[in-house]
Amino acid sequence: FRSGKVNSWRPTLKQITLLVVFVLLHSAALLILARNWATIVSALVPFKLPVKPILYSYTETQIAKYVPGNFMHLLSRHIYLKDLGIPHRPIALATAIELISLPISATVALCLFVPFVDFSTIMTYKSNGTFLLWAFLTAGFVLVTFGLFWLGKKGLLLPIGAVLIRATGFMLFQGLLFG
Repeated sequence: FRSGKVNSWRPTLKQITLLVVFVLLHSAALLILARNWATIVSALVPFKLPVKPILYSYTETQIAKYVPGNFMHLLSRHIYLKDLGIPHRPIALATAIELISLPISATVALCLFVPFVDFSTIMTYKSNGTFLLWAFLTAGFVLVTFGLFWLGKKGLLLPIGAVLIRATGFMLFQGLLFG
């Protein structure tokens, strides 16, 4: 679309169909994040949780991202799960882990594309860009190593590993879909 031409756009049946398919694919991909939420919460609670209410706590509170504000869905999930008898601490920790897992997964997905990027078209000073990239990757590696050590001590390595793998797949899929 050219600037100022959106108002006059009349989508064809093919374009509408493509948009509907993309909406359905995006919606299906969001179920990955709901499953991640269930995995995180279940890993932090010492008793067996029914999966359905945990998934609902994620999906039913998503509207609160938009009305009244972006942080309200986190509070809504907390309230939803407190009503199921889950203590405050695991819910708060699950929220923190989820919030940390998404940018980590996005970074991993981004790093998977690094070999295919021509940095000369992105950065004027390729050597500075390369140095910054390696510094960023090294700092990330150190943080992830310490994080994995902590998760291993808490018995959370496998569930959080699964969460990171699924979230990275989600990010790759979203990049492909939006691309």
